[in-house]
Amino acid sequence: MKPCTLRVYHGTQSEKVASIKKQGLKTPPGVMPSRWYMVTTQKAGAAHYSAGTGEPVVIEYRIPCSEVERYLWPPGESSTEGTFYGIRKPLPGKYIKGVTKVRR
Repeated sequence: MKPCTLRVYHGTQSEKVASIKKQGLKTPPGVMPSRWYMVTTQKAGAAHYSAGTGEPVVIEYRIPCSEVERYLWPPGESSTEGTFYGIRKPLPGKYIKGVTKVRR
């Protein structure tokens, strides 16, 4: 039996990946973390938010179900782009399972 995990995605630029892996995914300062949605359950939704000046990528996380409440706020908005979550505390790089380039 596979362990229970929640798969979520975060869209960003490739030059930010090393820092995210090292320091964890963090909510920007000055925002309300529970409503500043940082990850979504749909890869396409994360890809939509990966726009920026660098090469767009999507980071895939697999968070053990036993750790979800520790790192994520209860789910917020849901749409065709998935269910969105804010981050309670930095989401560790150890939960990253892959990084995919976004085609534009």
